[in-house]
Amino acid sequence: MGNLKNKTFLLGTLIFLLTALGVWIMRYDKLCSLIPCGLIVIGVILLLVIIFCDSKKCISTEETVVVTDKNSKDFENYKESKFLFFSVKEYSIEEKQFLGFMNLEYIALPMKLQKIPRYAFACCEKLNNLKIPDSVTEIEDYAFIGCASLKEINFPKNIEKVGKSIFMDCKKLKKICIESSELQFEENSFLGCGNFSEVSLPLNLLTNPTCPNELCKT
Repeated sequence: MGNLKNKTFLLGTLIFLLTALGVWIMRYDKLCSLIPCGLIVIGVILLLVIIFCDSKKCISTEETVVVTDKNSKDFENYKESKFLFFSVKEYSIEEKQFLGFMNLEYIALPMKLQKIPRYAFACCEKLNNLKIPDSVTEIEDYAFIGCASLKEINFPKNIEKVGKSIFMDCKKLKKICIESSELQFEENSFLGCGNFSEVSLPLNLLTNPTCPNELCKT
C-alpha cells in the first residue's frame, strides 16, 4: 500500500507541475490554450494505469491484503498488514514467502492450495486464526514455527504428511483436530507447544508410530 501511495503522490506532483507549465505557456501564446487540459488528461490516464497495475495483483488497505493474481509473489510492501485473503483459488505459496510478517493475524488460504512449504508462515507471532483448505496434502518443515498466538488447528482429511517442527513453539496452541487416519508426522511437530486442552483424532492414529506423544498420549 505504501508503494502505491508513493507512486500516486509522485504522479500527482508531476501532473501539477506539467499543468503549471502549460498555464505559463498559455500566457504567452493563446494558441497553446489546450496544453493545460491535454496535460491533465494525460496525467489522469497515467494515474489510472498505475493504480490498475498495482490492484491487478493485490488490493490492499492499511490492514488488509487481498491477492487477486496467482502470479503475485512479492509481498514486502504489505508486511504490516493484519489480514491476508486469497480470492484466487489456484495459487502456490513459496518457501519463506510470509516469514516474519509480525502483524499478520488472519489468513484465508487459497481454496486449491496443495502444499504449505518450508517456513511459509514462520515467526508470524500474531497469527491466531488459520483454516487449512481440504486441498492441502502436505505441510513442510517449520511451516508455522514460532506462531506464538495460534490457538487451534485443523488437519483436513487429505493431508498425508507433515514435516519437522511445523508448530514448534506455538505456545498458545490448545486445540487440535485431525481428520486423516493415514497422516504421517516428522519429529518435533509440536515441540514447545505446552499442554493441549482438546485433541480430536481417529482412533487408529493412536497406533501410528509417527504420532507425536503430545497428541497420542493426551
